[in-house]
Amino acid sequence: MNFGTTLQKIRKNRQLTQNQLACGIAQQGTYSRIERGQLAMSAGQLVQFADKLNMTVNEFIYIHLQHQISEREKITRAFADMDLTTPMAIKKQLKIAQHYLEQHADDCSLMLTKHYLF
Repeated sequence: MNFGTTLQKIRKNRQLTQNQLACGIAQQGTYSRIERGQLAMSAGQLVQFADKLNMTVNEFIYIHLQHQISEREKITRAFADMDLTTPMAIKKQLKIAQHYLEQHADDCSLMLTKHYLF
């Protein structure tokens, strides 16, 4: 499912027309192409659409992921919840993060985890 399909699902659930949601953000025709997956929306547009739907981008992503948190979010939460006084726990979480980032390139984060692991 692409972001446009998710946007359409939420818009219809809120009983809004394409024109009502697109107004002030994009032309209705452009919005229609986004919903059909023919045009990618920008990050700025995503923020604006989410705001207009009275939700955060994180809530939008959560719905897009079919009400599951992403692997990246799971790793982030594990870091936030871990006992910071246990070096082995920290090292284990860093290895999990490194493995994830090797599969999902994010140069800045990968650089940071390599710095702490080596």
